Amino acid sequence: MQTYKHRCAVLGKPIAHSLSPVLHMAAYQRLGLLQWQYERCEVGVDNLEQFLDSLDSQWAGLSLTMPLKKAVMSLGKPSDTWSSKLGVANTAILDWSMSPQTPTISLYNTDVQGIATALKHHSCNQRCADSKNPAVLAPVKNDIQNFHTALLLGNGSTATSALAACIELGIEDVLICARHPEKSTALLDLAAQFNIACAVKPLTEAATNTSGKDVVISTLPAHAADVFAGQLLESSKGIHGGVFLDVVYDPRPTASMNAWRALGAQAIGGEMMLLYQAIPQVALMTKLGEQGLPADIDAAMLQALQEVL
Repeated sequence: MQTYKHRCAVLGKPIAHSLSPVLHMAAYQRLGLLQWQYERCEVGVDNLEQFLDSLDSQWAGLSLTMPLKKAVMSLGKPSDTWSSKLGVANTAILDWSMSPQTPTISLYNTDVQGIATALKHHSCNQRCADSKNPAVLAPVKNDIQNFHTALLLGNGSTATSALAACIELGIEDVLICARHPEKSTALLDLAAQFNIACAVKPLTEAATNTSGKDVVISTLPAHAADVFAGQLLESSKGIHGGVFLDVVYDPRPTASMNAWRALGAQAIGGEMMLLYQAIPQVALMTKLGEQGLPADIDAAMLQALQEVL
């Protein structure tokens, strides 16, 4: 039986669908970290603190998914810009150096980087595919198109990270469409802090407000945007040239992605966001830092992901 010196896990409820172990274990294999293990643990808000108290010094880090991204904030210290500003974290790093019984817990938000990088790399790959100039077919990860306008579906924790990603991308104008638009105060405050024009409408109006948006990001749970998908196909205002990112990766593809593609535009699945938020998590949990990761770490992780999709 394999004995591991270092353990990490993704926590959430439900959690059986999570593909995070596929990505992280592929990274460990590429890095030659044969004594590292990454697993799934079903943990809810009510037993999160109890779970953290049960850990020992083998544990190096945790990924946090719904419904824990806000709940964890009172149990650790925000340690990067976006976890501090947003009050939302998806990564907890455990440091046992001060005490072998009680770790220091540092919190990070890599979801923002995951969303922004998925959109950046999609733009690069698309521009390369569309070009007939061999010079342009060289790697262009930093040569991205300029995004100016965005539509966000939803106003929960992931929407907060999506808005932060829009800020990172230099987007100047954001429309939020949500099932409960009155609960968007925190998002409006964040947009105002960064001088982003931001308005809120009901989710029922989303399909008729996609035209002219450079980016559309759905942060809604699985199937919650299915009505949006149907309305999108029925809409008479069907000029949809922007990039669509659905943070959901189960089911794959979502109804919204299928509808977007049926209208001739590009859609990205949530597995790409998952990949690009996992890379900085690996760097943090292993303490290698992103500069210490091999250049092909994303390719190794993506290949493993594609094998199970």
